[in-house]
Amino acid sequence: MRIKTDTPASHRSPTDTAPSRPTLALNRDERGVSEVLGAILMFGLLMTLLVLIQVNAVPAQNQQIEFEHNQRAQQDMLSLDQALLRAGTENVPASTQVELAAQYPSRFFLINPSVGTGSIETLAPGTVTVSNAVAPSASTYWNGDRQTFDTRVLRYRPNYNEYRNAPVTSYEHNTLVNTFDNGAVRPVDSGSFLADDQIVLLLVDGQLSTSSTSAKAVETRPLSAPARTVTVTNGTNSGITLSLPTTLTEAHWETLLEDEDNIAELDVTSGSPYNTLTVTLEPGSYQLRMARVGVGSDINESALGPHYLTAAGDAYTESIRTSESQALRVQVRDQFNNPTTGDVTFTSPDGSFRKSDGETVDSLTKPSSESGDVSAVFVPSAGFTGIAEVTASQDFNGDGTTQRREQVAFTVPVQADSGSNMTNSASNVNPYFGESVRLESVSRQPNNSVTLEFYNNGSSDREMQRIRLLFYSSGSGKVAEWGKLNDDDRDQFYRIGGSERIDQSIVIESQKSNTVGITFDRANPRDLFGITIEYNGLSSTYFVQIP
Repeated sequence: MRIKTDTPASHRSPTDTAPSRPTLALNRDERGVSEVLGAILMFGLLMTLLVLIQVNAVPAQNQQIEFEHNQRAQQDMLSLDQALLRAGTENVPASTQVELAAQYPSRFFLINPSVGTGSIETLAPGTVTVSNAVAPSASTYWNGDRQTFDTRVLRYRPNYNEYRNAPVTSYEHNTLVNTFDNGAVRPVDSGSFLADDQIVLLLVDGQLSTSSTSAKAVETRPLSAPARTVTVTNGTNSGITLSLPTTLTEAHWETLLEDEDNIAELDVTSGSPYNTLTVTLEPGSYQLRMARVGVGSDINESALGPHYLTAAGDAYTESIRTSESQALRVQVRDQFNNPTTGDVTFTSPDGSFRKSDGETVDSLTKPSSESGDVSAVFVPSAGFTGIAEVTASQDFNGDGTTQRREQVAFTVPVQADSGSNMTNSASNVNPYFGESVRLESVSRQPNNSVTLEFYNNGSSDREMQRIRLLFYSSGSGKVAEWGKLNDDDRDQFYRIGGSERIDQSIVIESQKSNTVGITFDRANPRDLFGITIEYNGLSSTYFVQIP
């Protein structure tokens, strides 16, 4: 029987023990697990960092981006403010880009919030009132009565994700302000409707409502412009009163107008959709300018067009002779005091009106020019002397009656013919020496016109007062029937007629020359005509041949 005995360690084969293989495998597994755990920890740290950046850094950066955008948007609104002013005072249309929303930069592995939609809009129309204002140059319209006009407030409202106290920027009455959620108001510029004795009422018309995440163009169109200055004063002992719709409070306006010394009283009453700002000025004279500017669509066309008439040019106080005529001129204006186009009818019980072809009519209707001016040449009835009454009128609103503001009454003194009243005479033909006004040169111009250059030899300035066409001779057999000084309808004279008063101011200074244009209904080279010109204290006759 065999007895099993242990083999001594020195006699064991390597295959009997091999203890190192399991130990080596275990070390490799531990290293692999460590690498995976490290990667997981690094990923976790990275995600934690990204979360911290997303939660803290991104909102902070976006808040700064939104704040900087709001500063740019306010500058855009300031540019729009200036565009409105240019449209109203200079008649210049414009297009202004307004950046409505902030844009966030792209961020790798980070999420941006959606871009807030900013908006710009006009609010509901409000009423502007001017009371107790009298204008000597337009007394039939500005006679102290209450005059009303519509306007709108223009507002930009941002929409941000992080900038919580962003202001709303509003334009009203030439004033641009920021209004904050806590009620604070800060002016963006120094503009206002009142500056010393200057009143500027810039009225906004049209409907605008735009929301976007990008920039949008706002068009500003002059509707009644450029603003004409009219001097107004108070009609009663109290001052002129202005009432304006506003979104601001009395305290806000007291701050905005604190530097104005011409305000006697300021008050704001609550209302809907606007409060009403009432400003009573100190008694005195003020320069009133008004304009209407359109934005958006749906312009109120009924507020535009001719509204009243006013006499234009100098007052007609100097008498005319029975054989002479007098040019009378009026201007058509809209309700904002700015010239516009329209027809005007002239009538008189004491005479007739001469058309450009020489025909006389009892009533004359003429359209105004683009500048609103329209004139008629009044001819007294034969033998009439005294004060001739002439009326210019038109029913602009078509209600069947002529309002007082739609007419102008002239009085023209007419005296009997008594020949020339010159106290000094240099009436020889083409005078050259002494105190005369000599004809220096003649040049032919297009469109049946000639230019005459006169030189004053005398020691006193000479103003042309009357002109008469003595004759017109032409080799073609067709002679001119009339001429116009400087192509002005007011100073038209006729071949068969007496002296015509010169309404333009044409002065030839002492020892100096001046040029005068004459436009005929027809003219040819080598035609010959004769004219007599009466100056102050001097009368001269000139025979002129067209080159």
